[in-house]
Amino acid sequence: MAISVVLFDLGSTLYYFDGVPNEVFNRMDQVLVNELLKIGYEMDPAEFVSEFVRLAKDADDLGEQSWIEIPTFDIVSAVLKEFGYPQAQESDIRQALTAYYAVSQAHWKLEHDTLPMLLDLKQRGYRLGIISNASDSEDVRTLLARENLDGFFEQVWISSTVGVCKPHPEIFLQAQKYFQTPIEEMILVGDTLAADIAGANQVGMGSVWITRRADRPENHAWLEKIIPDFQIATLTELPDLLKSSLFE
Repeated sequence: MAISVVLFDLGSTLYYFDGVPNEVFNRMDQVLVNELLKIGYEMDPAEFVSEFVRLAKDADDLGEQSWIEIPTFDIVSAVLKEFGYPQAQESDIRQALTAYYAVSQAHWKLEHDTLPMLLDLKQRGYRLGIISNASDSEDVRTLLARENLDGFFEQVWISSTVGVCKPHPEIFLQAQKYFQTPIEEMILVGDTLAADIAGANQVGMGSVWITRRADRPENHAWLEKIIPDFQIATLTELPDLLKSSLFE
């Protein structure tokens, strides 16, 4: 069946990360606590970071086990409550998170073939969307706006807003409901077998595994268990794949 809707993962699909993860994460934690101190929240910085990292790890574990997404905003709010600030201002937390995510945003770079591919698909009449596992929706929207990609996508589903993360069926079915398109006419392009490919497969949506950033331990464990419908190395291959006889 011909494809009419193409959905994309974000990180390691449309963007790549050029930083050293642990170094970037450590800088992010320091920026977060420093911003809160600057705003006027009094706390021991090391203790705050330790508790924030612990709760963030718990949230990650919950996401892997139950596909529930806990927004970073809620984690910061919970830590501030523990440190004696049960009524912390939302604007203060958002200000701190803006500084926090600015650190990682500097390391997310647009793949060289993202824009040409999106232009090609738009010209061919495909409807486009994003399904992203991310713990902060403003972080995702900032990245898209920075590269002027907003206009390509009719809708963006972010796990921190939906409340569940890929591969939970709900986030895929919300996209199907929005587009009002048979699930067989939709396809997801992503780099992670257990989230992107498994999630699309289980609801009957087509799946394309993009492999140039996929050589990672979390994928290795699933190579023989989760099978994508199609596999590409670069986004440049996608438009011709979608118009090939495989979709007649």
